[in-house]
Amino acid sequence: MVHSFVGGLKIQMLDNFVTFEGAPNARRGETVRVTLGPNRTFLMSRSAWERMGRPDAVTLAFDAVDRKIALRPCPPDKKNAFRVAKRSSGSHRVVYAGAFLTHFNIHAPHTVLFDNPEFTPDRSMILNLGNVTRIGRGSR
Repeated sequence: MVHSFVGGLKIQMLDNFVTFEGAPNARRGETVRVTLGPNRTFLMSRSAWERMGRPDAVTLAFDAVDRKIALRPCPPDKKNAFRVAKRSSGSHRVVYAGAFLTHFNIHAPHTVLFDNPEFTPDRSMILNLGNVTRIGRGSR
């Protein structure tokens, strides 16, 4: 801790503090939230799922240049469809994406929250791997 004097007043300088970039744990209601965890799943809030048109399945695509992932609504019987499952508790939806993540060598050693997911006119959701906030503590 460093002290400085400004106008005769002693001011305490805080050198070693790191600002927490997350948000308080609270009811997020209508907030669009999508996470990717070390368990190789995308977890999306009800609002995110609804913005996509409440799909039963999605296809997954990867843009390696811009490091973006697209989740595109599709029929569940499509050959490369990934089911969108309701989480056992709450209203969140989950996409088990292990095969996709392995194929494109995408790893999440801890849970990350995608900042500002984008939605396209065709209801696809675009997730930027370069625009995330770490929210998980990783493996213990």
